[in-house]
Amino acid sequence: MFSWCGDLIAIVALLGAARFLQAVAALDTGTSFGGIGVSRDVMIASLAEPAMIMVVFTVALVAGSTQLSTIAEFTANAGSLRVSLAMALVALVIVALAENARIPVDNPSTHLEVTMVHEAMVLEYSGRISR
Repeated sequence: MFSWCGDLIAIVALLGAARFLQAVAALDTGTSFGGIGVSRDVMIASLAEPAMIMVVFTVALVAGSTQLSTIAEFTANAGSLRVSLAMALVALVIVALAENARIPVDNPSTHLEVTMVHEAMVLEYSGRISR
């Protein structure tokens, strides 16, 4: 009934949907701090997600399928390293740095609003503080 030919693409789509829902939830409070955090996170996402999709398509093109089982079987039986897969790994590491808010992209050790990207959205989930 369900075709599993696009399961790798479906995983990327689910990750994008999760980011969208997180951004909408942070915007729901209506504060400017949440809006600033969302705009910064969406800016990083607009740069990182196309790179992740290109990595997915590179792996799928080399393996000849988008099925996870076919890709895993191909990489397990591959006898040599391909340059395209090595470059895809480098791109995936850079995307992981941006997505996980590490030092070149975000500085989570400070509490300045200028440097907060993901923290601004997480702080706004609890809603407005009544004083």
